[in-house]
Amino acid sequence: MSHHFAASECDAPPDGSVTRPPSAVWMVWRVHRFALLAVAGTVLLLTAGLLAFRSAVGDVADGRWCSDVSGCAGLIVAGLRIGDLIPMVTLVLLVLPTATGALLGALGVAREAERGTLALALTQGVTTRRWWLTTLALLAGPLALAWAGVGLLARWAFEPVQPFLRSAMTTPFFETSGPVLGAFFLLAFVVSAALGAWRRATIVALVGSVVGCALLVLVGLASVRSHYAEPTTVVRPLTDIRADGTSPTAETNGSAWELDVSYVAPDGRSMDSSAIRCAGDVPEEPFDTFWERCLVSDGYVDEVTVFHAGGQWLRFQATEGAIVLSLAGVVGWLGFRGLRRRPD
Repeated sequence: MSHHFAASECDAPPDGSVTRPPSAVWMVWRVHRFALLAVAGTVLLLTAGLLAFRSAVGDVADGRWCSDVSGCAGLIVAGLRIGDLIPMVTLVLLVLPTATGALLGALGVAREAERGTLALALTQGVTTRRWWLTTLALLAGPLALAWAGVGLLARWAFEPVQPFLRSAMTTPFFETSGPVLGAFFLLAFVVSAALGAWRRATIVALVGSVVGCALLVLVGLASVRSHYAEPTTVVRPLTDIRADGTSPTAETNGSAWELDVSYVAPDGRSMDSSAIRCAGDVPEEPFDTFWERCLVSDGYVDEVTVFHAGGQWLRFQATEGAIVLSLAGVVGWLGFRGLRRRPD
């Protein structure tokens, strides 16, 4: 590659005209096209896998296979129990966007610096700013959109079994579905590229971005996600029980993210369920019915449920995506500063 650039710039054409330097797009594509195509192929394989997953579990939606969590978990799909298949698919969706973003970012900047081709590229008539922006746009832009599409596909693929799982707004289902996958990929890419710009070490860029992004998403963002919107509070009299043990407000929490459930004691105090003890054995009736009758007999008045409605899923995705993209913008600027300060 280096001989090609040198020859194209130094050898004058017979007619005496000046040869234009290679474009930044061509330079980045020529060096990284195989890595870019490999990640694109991975996205396509995962897309096919999600389509197959949806096809395999689609009959669960109409209740013909199972009607509860334990029944569905034991079903065999493609030689695997659904209870084992879902965690595998979830893990893949959790790992791959960040891993592929970190890998491409490290290859795009740190490895080029280690091999000396970065310094060479910046002597071919391409400014540091253009090279940096081209690298981000060409390597990360299309794949970020592709990962966002995979996230939306994953949301659709999990629909038949989601009622038997936790809310789609909770970890790890929130982080493995929806357009935030594209934002996570982009952040991992930019962090890896920025570390490469400052440290000039592929391993440092790769490991640092994976660890840093994992901590940010699974610890940092997960801890503040419940504050993206004001939660809904439902107060239900414990005497408001149907014959089957459910209540008129039970369906409110079907796909919701339940934050807290407490009970109002006779003296007006709010008590968590873990602090309440019901005497006696559970009878041959639905546990919810037994539990609520026990609370009523002990003088508890109301059940207070705090939750985020399932309909807010897209709003939460948009909020988290905006946060992650803002962080990626800041890190990208820092990476550009590192590239300019250390052009060698």
